Amino acid sequence: MITRNMHLLVAVVCFTFSASAPSLATAETLEDILQTFKPYAGAGVRYDSNLFRLPDQPGAERDGKRTPSDTIYSVRAGVDGALDISKQNVSVTGEIYRDQYSDFDSQDHTGGFGDVTWNWKVAEQWDGELGYDIDRAKQAYENQTIVNYGAMPLTVDASLKTMDIRTRQNLRLQANYWVTRDWKAYVRGKLTDVSFNNRKQLDVERSTVGAGVDYLNEIGNRIGLDADVVRGRYDICKTTVTCPQADYDEYNFGPTANWKVTGKTRLRGRVRYTSRDYEGPSQVDFDGVTWRLTLVRNPEEPSNAEFAIYREISTLNDDISNYAVIDGLSGTAVWQLTGKIFLNGLVQYEERDFKGTGSINQALRKDKVKTAEAGVSWEINRVLTLSGAFTFEDRTSNRLFEEYDYNLLEIRLQGGF
Repeated sequence: MITRNMHLLVAVVCFTFSASAPSLATAETLEDILQTFKPYAGAGVRYDSNLFRLPDQPGAERDGKRTPSDTIYSVRAGVDGALDISKQNVSVTGEIYRDQYSDFDSQDHTGGFGDVTWNWKVAEQWDGELGYDIDRAKQAYENQTIVNYGAMPLTVDASLKTMDIRTRQNLRLQANYWVTRDWKAYVRGKLTDVSFNNRKQLDVERSTVGAGVDYLNEIGNRIGLDADVVRGRYDICKTTVTCPQADYDEYNFGPTANWKVTGKTRLRGRVRYTSRDYEGPSQVDFDGVTWRLTLVRNPEEPSNAEFAIYREISTLNDDISNYAVIDGLSGTAVWQLTGKIFLNGLVQYEERDFKGTGSINQALRKDKVKTAEAGVSWEINRVLTLSGAFTFEDRTSNRLFEEYDYNLLEIRLQGGF
């Protein structure tokens, strides 16, 4: 379905360009167009101290080792650019990478992402975007389990965590109508397709339809109301009766805001009433308030910081077919040490309360996840950038064998053309 819609997107974009720009020569020369899309390439190495996110407990060994580590070598190439033609703008980003594992070569894989977005404008009152994006990556091991819940008594086998590739595609549309200079009404929609190479019970299609209204004043403050309906359908339920009964309908409604608190500080937020209703009796419906508040300092400056506090429901990057209620807070910062050296950091804490029964039977499970990251990047010249990053994460759980911690160290060199 997504592929057919992508063909339609390309046709619509081409038709609009042909209507708005009789010839590319009236917009830009071919050389100028090529220069707007900036290709780049890079290589890196990273060390992962606990590749399979295993607990440091007896019985959780993998290949005779507790928490086995590995060194991963990667190469990547991509493009990033945008093109203006008349009142239309098209942005294109994409990257492909190859990861090679030193010890566990069964984890070698190729991934990447791509995004094509048409920012359109018709007359003075209508604008919006139409876009398609795709990403392909190795599924993280954080949300796989080594406990065989199908066995009685329960058994533990670290080899249950297996390599899988997840592909996610989105087709997006938003149309804005400016009622006046200060008032905007909009409608939006998104089709999402998520597929796994092996864990087919997690393949899902989601459709989202939403609408809202915003008020914007002359200094850029915005308040509004937003509502949407989400329909989630798992592919396995179309072909077998042993599906996870995870099909759902979700409804969200509430206010949004982006407000200047001081000259260099903004408060962004949304508060929603969220209702998720499942078709299957083995799942737990959700009815309650979800929200996210973010305080941003110097959002337009090279040195900036933000602090967020939130309560959300999540399928953890589509890794589970039930959901978790997440209460969390996070802080990020970027500091321009010199004209060419940047430091960045992140701290995050989350409490995850799992609801329902998913593909790894996580009902009644509660986790606490602490994450810290620190990094540095050096713009050697206008072409080359050298960067490094360190990540530490620790997860505790009320479920046996679901705890882990790991360190991740990465160094990367990237060049543009």
